[in-house]
Amino acid sequence: MTRADRGEMSTADMLLAISRLGIGDEGLALLRSVMFGAEPSAVPDPPAESSPTESPASVALPDQGPDIAVDVPRPAGEGPPIRARIEEVADSGAGPPWLAAPERLEIKPFPLEQVPVPPPVSPIVARNALSPLVRLTTAGRHIDLAALVRRAAEAKPFMPVPMRPDRRVAPFVQVLFDIGEGMEPYVSDVWFLVDQLRDVAGRERSEARPFIGTPLRGLDADLLSGAGATPWETPEPGTLLVIISDLGVTRPVGGRRDKASPREWHDFADAVAESAAKVLVLTPLPRHRWPQGLTSGLRVLAWEDIDTAGTAHV
Repeated sequence: MTRADRGEMSTADMLLAISRLGIGDEGLALLRSVMFGAEPSAVPDPPAESSPTESPASVALPDQGPDIAVDVPRPAGEGPPIRARIEEVADSGAGPPWLAAPERLEIKPFPLEQVPVPPPVSPIVARNALSPLVRLTTAGRHIDLAALVRRAAEAKPFMPVPMRPDRRVAPFVQVLFDIGEGMEPYVSDVWFLVDQLRDVAGRERSEARPFIGTPLRGLDADLLSGAGATPWETPEPGTLLVIISDLGVTRPVGGRRDKASPREWHDFADAVAESAAKVLVLTPLPRHRWPQGLTSGLRVLAWEDIDTAGTAHV
């Protein structure tokens, strides 16, 4: 696209047009003063032998100084071209207001706020529901009078004397939580349950350790490689073992092969049954998704039933 197409005109073309309108040197000087704010410099005319048919305009930048020499030819037969020298106006340093340097913008960094994930149940409900679950039924120290009366009515011996069972917090609670890929969507819920369980059981009488697959593969393993696992040891008698896992049911498409098979979980249930420890499994999955036959060896509870879990004792 040419200047003409864009509606633009060079200085030389403008001076040429003005000269053809018959404006003399005084008019050109006045025009220069209006355009550039300075008086025209006296520039000698070119030699008389210059042909009026020379090129319409020529611009020459001298080697020294910022002046610009412009040759503006007159109409044919009116004499030699007019030479005008346009001096560059010195910059006074004061430009229009919009060219002034804007005030420095200070962008203060601010922390990204992560939207908190609501817990599966409220903390108050979780404490009330989990508190009975960390209690075990033990032999009490008070005589069960109702049972003693029944024995007398049935003419049965009084010995051994029936004692009322007590519900006491387990002497030690071991919380093992699954960090496999299938449990990634429930990370916030897992940590919530771990904290609540340790609060109701007592921090000094509980511990929480992660595993991948099943505890039989080891504890505290590296999440990516699975290396560095510490062998899991069956707990001491009277220990309450709480497992938080999806029981190997969920596995993202294309995920790692850290999913435990139902056979592995049955082997884990058999290993726990050999000890005198009690086991409670908390899972995010509803009952219809649990591995078949696993509930015969493990006490399994869905998160959605935690608010009513206190009615069922371990």
